[in-house]
Amino acid sequence: MTSSLRARPGRFVVSLLAVLIPLSALGMPAAHADEGSNSGNTDPVNLAYAVNQTDGSSIFELAFQIVHITGDTVDPTNAAIAFSSCTGCRTVAVAIQIVIYDDNPSTFTPGNGAAAVNSACESCITIADAYQFVFAGGPDVHLSNDGRRQLKVLKRQLADLGDQVAALSPDELQARIDAIAQQILQVVSTELVARGQGHADTRATTTTSVNNTLPTNAPTSSTSTPDSTSTTALTTSTTA
Repeated sequence: MTSSLRARPGRFVVSLLAVLIPLSALGMPAAHADEGSNSGNTDPVNLAYAVNQTDGSSIFELAFQIVHITGDTVDPTNAAIAFSSCTGCRTVAVAIQIVIYDDNPSTFTPGNGAAAVNSACESCITIADAYQFVFAGGPDVHLSNDGRRQLKVLKRQLADLGDQVAALSPDELQARIDAIAQQILQVVSTELVARGQGHADTRATTTTSVNNTLPTNAPTSSTSTPDSTSTTALTTSTTA
């Protein structure tokens, strides 16, 4: 069974973006979270943080996290931040967080947000995408071995996009990221199993946040999640 919940950035995500976006201008290094179980951690944070201050360069940062929350509080945070201060450059940050939690928590406050910022930037493209997939299961629900193998392949496909950032148009790049994100959702939706049993009956909440800044006359992009409710944040700015 699949149900959907309209997502909101959450106070922590808003605070995180408010702190990190100004720090981007200071040249803070990129940071990201790796895949992990994080069992018992009620508030895992997954952050893709890309900063580009080099003319003519391309930067791609990916944060990919799988967590199983076993506590009574479900408060995961997923965020993507991309900052450009350069000429003829491209900056992309993609954060994907998969959360499996025990059913009926007393507190359920997942947060998901993305921010793309241009500062003193000419002919630059800046993209930040955050995808958060949250599944209600139980303590014995986990991804099958085949599901984990499929996710590793999809994670590699996302990482390989880093070598294609300069060659792809913004629309092409966004379309490929969206397509892989949808495949990830499909894998998790079909490959969650209960220990000693077959496929588990789970409920999914999916949220998507996209924040792009594009050069003058460049096409904008957006995302959608079929058969679910998602929130999309999209801004377009102009660079001289």
